[in-house]
Amino acid sequence: MIGGYDRGMDGIRRQLLDDGWALVRGVVGRDDIVAAKERLREILSHVDYYRQHIGIIRQVKDPLLREHPDPLLRFDWINEITFRDQILWERLAAHRRLVDLACAVLDEPTVFTLNGGGLFLKPPRGGAEVPWHQDVSPFVDPPEQGRTTNPLLFDFWLGLDPATEENGCLQLIPGSQHHGRVPHQDRGGILPELDIAAFGYTQRDVVSMPMDPGDVLVWHQDMFHHSNPNRSDRQRIGVASIYMGGSHEQQIRSWASRNLPVKGCDRTRYAVAINGKPRPLDLPLPPAGG
Repeated sequence: MIGGYDRGMDGIRRQLLDDGWALVRGVVGRDDIVAAKERLREILSHVDYYRQHIGIIRQVKDPLLREHPDPLLRFDWINEITFRDQILWERLAAHRRLVDLACAVLDEPTVFTLNGGGLFLKPPRGGAEVPWHQDVSPFVDPPEQGRTTNPLLFDFWLGLDPATEENGCLQLIPGSQHHGRVPHQDRGGILPELDIAAFGYTQRDVVSMPMDPGDVLVWHQDMFHHSNPNRSDRQRIGVASIYMGGSHEQQIRSWASRNLPVKGCDRTRYAVAINGKPRPLDLPLPPAGG
């Protein structure tokens, strides 16, 4: 199921270009999700070790949750980890069906990671609001108003928990990608943001994207999107990443090296697919204690 109706892989790229988004159900199976969450729990149980290698590992603000016996509830963001850990790479980042989807969207057999690879662990009754933004905004400077960014990127969210309006599912403004790149302002939040009202949008234009575990939401990199805090008693864990077609490798290297320095990590080494097949992780981090 794609965007609520059946459509083959060949139609996903066209839907993304026409509508700006596609929701693909059941890309990753339950066994992979269970294994990935257990591995993440192990990683966060050894957070002092992983802080030496991962650029961002952010604790929750709630002092009670910081002492919770389950490590998954002590943190709300660990970046890059699905690009650095062997199990998370195989179960999530380079999952066979996710690779098939990325190749179909990009219309390329070779796919590199560009950005992300992190897990957002929005805790119950917490987790920061992610302001309205475009994911392409860090990559090309200065922004050129009204110009659509090229090439098309594989910009996606992979859910590990159910995502609902109550626990802060992603929200989009369909059609907003047609504005092209727009200026963002740094207002002291977790990332630069844009004002949707400046483009004539109100809450009536906002569409929520509830998802089940294993679903993948793909959106155009120029799409306006955000998420609210978690107002429920259920956590919302998911992977957010951006992949790019291999024919644009030099542009990947330029963008990644100039704007997105990562502690101990060269993203351009990490191809998730070569000739349409999932790529092994070249340089996984040794497990804690390994």
